Amino acid sequence: MKKILLTFACTFFLISSYSQTLEKGNVIGFHVGTVKLNPDVTYNQWKSFFIEEWLPAINKEFEGEMKYYFLEGERGDQKGNFSVLTVKSIQVRDKYWPEFKKSSEAFNTKLNNVIQVYNKLNALGEVKFESSTDWLVQ
Repeated sequence: MKKILLTFACTFFLISSYSQTLEKGNVIGFHVGTVKLNPDVTYNQWKSFFIEEWLPAINKEFEGEMKYYFLEGERGDQKGNFSVLTVKSIQVRDKYWPEFKKSSEAFNTKLNNVIQVYNKLNALGEVKFESSTDWLVQ
């Protein structure tokens, strides 16, 4: 329960700091993961690339449809893990992921537009998402 409350507190802080509001029908996606870094890469190098290169690229690609955020486990059960948080509508979610863990051609097209940055991110380490849940704002 504490993990859920902390996650939602972080979510509301992030969204309010970007002057966005959560509205009924929004979908908040939490994708909790770990990264297995390549031997010559530090976690801070990977995180910096993720935040400074990957997030701007993917957010520009989905501008007006959804927003990606990077969360880092600072305390508790998920300390040392990270989460990718997405804010979108059900319609946008279904457009790009018509089924759980199954992306659409529309998503693949968007990803192909940022494939060079994506490949650089993957060259730093292997990401594994251990948990994914979409939360519907009521």
